Amino acid sequence: MNELIDFFYRLKWPDGFRCPKCLHPHAYTVHGRSLPLYQCKQCRHQTSLKAGTVLEKSRTPLEKWAAAIQAMSRLHSINAVQLMTKIQVTYKTAWSMLRKLRQSLHAMDSELPLTGRVEAGVGYYEAKRLRPFITHPLRVPVIVGMAYSDNNILTYMKMKPIPPEHYADFTLRRLDEEAYRNRHVRTDRPVHILRHIPFCRHPELPAMFRQAVQWINRVFHGVSRRYLEYYLDEYCFRLNALLQGHDSFERIVGCTMQTEVSRMFRRKRTLAA
Repeated sequence: MNELIDFFYRLKWPDGFRCPKCLHPHAYTVHGRSLPLYQCKQCRHQTSLKAGTVLEKSRTPLEKWAAAIQAMSRLHSINAVQLMTKIQVTYKTAWSMLRKLRQSLHAMDSELPLTGRVEAGVGYYEAKRLRPFITHPLRVPVIVGMAYSDNNILTYMKMKPIPPEHYADFTLRRLDEEAYRNRHVRTDRPVHILRHIPFCRHPELPAMFRQAVQWINRVFHGVSRRYLEYYLDEYCFRLNALLQGHDSFERIVGCTMQTEVSRMFRRKRTLAA
């Protein structure tokens, strides 16, 4: 347990302890509970590993959070029913844990735009149907964007659902292309957005999107438009970690410990508005 606490501590304060109130770099460690408290030597403010993160106010032990993160970091991830059985919590708790972890990944992805040479295409997500001969009424258009280095190596990718009002008559409007670029792209090069990726001749866009759709429908049996972006962010996170040679488990712990609760919910309210 001490090794796990040290691991989370290092990822929350990678440059050493900083008091969240006065930024003083030194603290006393107060033991006597499941997780230690850290009391600032200057202002006496007490904080913990969970304070100011998506783990704040959670009664779930740290080792169960670590098990959930480890399961999510694996190639096929995990759904709430599987996690409930794996770590012995209620379904409500398992679903809430995975939701918070996806929100932290979403917050991290929002701060990492596509750079370099960027190519994108529009595909459609729809949940797996029990009666495949009936057309699903809620197909969600998704922009799949890929960033390449000067050596033509894929470095980062994003998959972002398009709001229904931005995609009228199966046509992505020019103003909405600009909105996508402004929000998700930082490059001085032209961004080529293909109108429809399943039938285009791009060597990677259709395959990557098809794998993401198959993964969502296989593991989670389909998701609604409301939560689709978070699941796509999770899929892209693991792929991007692989492309960049990062350890997925450590990356999830790091962004979970660095994501402030107030910032995450402030962004959530802004997007909802």
